[in-house]
Amino acid sequence: MKKSVLICNGVFMRMMIKNIMRNMNDIDIFETEANHMEIMMAVYNHEPDVIMFPMQTNDFDGIKLLRVIRERDGAVKVIMFLSTSEDQRNLYLAAQAGLTGYITTPITPIVVLETLNKVLLSVVAK
Repeated sequence: MKKSVLICNGVFMRMMIKNIMRNMNDIDIFETEANHMEIMMAVYNHEPDVIMFPMQTNDFDGIKLLRVIRERDGAVKVIMFLSTSEDQRNLYLAAQAGLTGYITTPITPIVVLETLNKVLLSVVAK
């Protein structure tokens, strides 16, 4: 079964993640800028199995966005990008809101692949 991943971030980070994922089979990759309106439109249009977005941007609070996404689709898996300066309380709150996994920045290919593979294994067929 083909699975889908929505990458929500700036152009450079999306290119890096797509490049890391280039050899993963049976995955459709969608992408959008990391702003809450575009993310919600992409979630609605593509119904991805996994969504990847930053915990914080100038446009949104990732924990609030995670809660909204979870209300819409409780089965979708969410991976957040966290800067090394994110505090543990935010990680705890995100976990309480339904966070599936996280990747600290700066990213490394091994961590991205390990996290994605682990999360994709938990995706149930729609």
